[in-house]
Amino acid sequence: MEPITKHHQYRMGLVGNCSYLAYIDEAAAVKWLCWPRFDSSFVFGSLLDSKVGGEFAITPTGVVQKQTILCYKHQRVVHRV
Repeated sequence: MEPITKHHQYRMGLVGNCSYLAYIDEAAAVKWLCWPRFDSSFVFGSLLDSKVGGEFAITPTGVVQKQTILCYKHQRVVHRV
């Protein structure tokens, strides 16, 4: 019998410069931020606790339209934006 493995998949990006570290989600909200140094305690930690962890986001106030751009090469999608 094969072992069952589950992997966490966080759809986030990592931003930092060896002085600080932040995880940014798809909506551009800061989900985790160590400040002012990489080994400092976190400032925003909603990655661990969404209720008391806190987050920072700048969001539009109006209607947001999403646009998908497909780039084709030899009748195949090679890039999706």
